[in-house]
Amino acid sequence: MPPAVLTETARLRFRPHQSSDQDSFVAAQMDAEFRRYLGGRPRTREDATRRFKNNLRRTPRGPLGMWALASRDDDTYVGYCTLRRESDGVHLGYCIVRSCWRRGFGYEAAHGLVEIARTHNLMPLHAEVEQGNVASEKILQRLGFAPVREEYLAHSGRTLIHFKLASGAHGLDTEKAS
Repeated sequence: MPPAVLTETARLRFRPHQSSDQDSFVAAQMDAEFRRYLGGRPRTREDATRRFKNNLRRTPRGPLGMWALASRDDDTYVGYCTLRRESDGVHLGYCIVRSCWRRGFGYEAAHGLVEIARTHNLMPLHAEVEQGNVASEKILQRLGFAPVREEYLAHSGRTLIHFKLASGAHGLDTEKAS
């Protein structure tokens, strides 16, 4: 019996990671353009493989955890997403493999996470975006998130923009993803 699916959207299935996802995950982690706003440097094959085996192969319990994003059509690995609890609330995150960029999957994944968080009363909802990642900023703003602060990370020279789902925001923008 296949592992439980968290939810599905029009084109995506949120499911636990499977062994067959490893090659796609590792390739994405080794891609400098994919990693540009995720720490700035590509990972080595060894590090990416270790991260997959140690962190992603565990089946999430309930809605919190790291989920694979797969195409509903053919179960192709599209990326991964997470809902994680932190001291100020629940944080969402999503990463789409580069071959699937500019097709609306980021918006669809983030929208699905907002719906899951609402369904499971996991509010308030937060997200962080590295400064310069305009596409993710626009996705969050379309869903009703507002920037609340910036954080400079001296060790890496990066700046994160922290977002919070605005009070009363519906998070249900149904316009076609751009």
